[in-house]
Amino acid sequence: MRKLITSLIAVLAFAASSHRTARAEEPAPREYVVETADGSVVSGTLKADFELILVRPEGETRIPAGTMERFAVSSIREREALELATAVKDLGERWRNDDFEVREAATKDALNLPGVAAPFLSLLRTDADAEVRARAREVLETIESRGLLADARDLVVVDGRGVRGMLRLESLELMTTLGAVAIALGDIRSARRADIPGVRVPAGKLKDEFWPPPPTDRPALPPANGALAAVVLLRSGWKLVGEVEPAAIPLIDDKREKVSIESLLLIARAKDAREFFRVSRRGAAPLNATLDAKAVSFSSLGRKWDLPVDEIESIDFRPPGRFSASLAELVAEFVNAEAVGEPRPDRRFWVHIHDQRANPWDSAGRMGMTWSLLKVQGDACLVGATAATNAYKGDTSVEEELPILAIRKTKLPAPRGLDVSNAYSGWCGGEIRLTRPVAGTELKSLEAANRIVADELGEGWRMAQFHDTSTMGWHWWGYWTEQK
Repeated sequence: MRKLITSLIAVLAFAASSHRTARAEEPAPREYVVETADGSVVSGTLKADFELILVRPEGETRIPAGTMERFAVSSIREREALELATAVKDLGERWRNDDFEVREAATKDALNLPGVAAPFLSLLRTDADAEVRARAREVLETIESRGLLADARDLVVVDGRGVRGMLRLESLELMTTLGAVAIALGDIRSARRADIPGVRVPAGKLKDEFWPPPPTDRPALPPANGALAAVVLLRSGWKLVGEVEPAAIPLIDDKREKVSIESLLLIARAKDAREFFRVSRRGAAPLNATLDAKAVSFSSLGRKWDLPVDEIESIDFRPPGRFSASLAELVAEFVNAEAVGEPRPDRRFWVHIHDQRANPWDSAGRMGMTWSLLKVQGDACLVGATAATNAYKGDTSVEEELPILAIRKTKLPAPRGLDVSNAYSGWCGGEIRLTRPVAGTELKSLEAANRIVADELGEGWRMAQFHDTSTMGWHWWGYWTEQK
């Protein structure tokens, strides 16, 4: 009997040891980075039993979270899909019309459809009517030549292979360091494993089959009384778009006086002294201040977050709908597009010219000159005129809201290896940035434009101009990163 008990104890001990070993060998939950439709970026882990369900023509495909590398959510949902399908069906009927003018008008309307309508248009390439086939093919080729071609289905990447379908998912629940959050599918733009670089996946080749995606609810966060729209950046890389109560931001200046937040544009962590924030205000000089709190309560993604002040890098209070990508974000988008063979972004920004009446404040036609990002090489980027630029009369209506290209000239030398010998691609001798989007009507003079730039970026910054180089102008290089 004693031997039997001893044997049972040994077996149980072995089983317990094996169980502990098995548990110890279970892989740790993988962290995912989620980007939402409003521009928020958060990271966290998924539940161990989480799986994606992808609806495809041949049936459902279940994808465990551990094997998923990334997924991208279509920009259209059921309602938009049905509207586009109806519009394309109407096009087919008009292209079969005996009246040539009706057929021509239909083609003109087709060319104004968004790129995500391409899968619906592709169905008309096999129509019984030869003219319908020809016109559908012509429109698709035009959309593709404009760089607008897009597949209207969700994309999931597993083991480096992309699979398209429609995600059946009400919400994605993330366990984060600041608490759990459930993000509705309609609010998600993409998700990727944290160890995978955030390079966009190019759209796959269009296929003829298409089916409407499942409906999704998209609850909106009601605005709180007196709350301010803001964007918060955290040290961890999070970006939260939402609202904050004025009382949650107790700013104290270096004289121990409370700073009014009514005129705030931006609060940004000081680079040389992390206990201070650099505060930019509308119509006033920038100042240094501290946040007299341990955490800031912030509403975003359908919940309230208590954000530790030590983790906050910046709080942006500029009006909703006018947030813009920084130059660093534009550079990243530019490099990513080149890496995956997609068209490079053509983002325009205001630049002034001193010897022509092509500025928002002096052009005869209420137009302003704009430039774009042309090249990136390490810490430097080339900005300048494109085919859309008019340096003599201006090219963009002053009613448009665009960022201002800002410059701080500090006689910095060009980075080693960068060729700036071309007379039309010289070196500016400093750093460049982009401001918030500004209506051209606000730029009533060069002094007004410089004041907007200095209020936002600080002393020494001003609006960049056509000839900010020792050479001929038109294009020039500058540092897009901070130089010390």
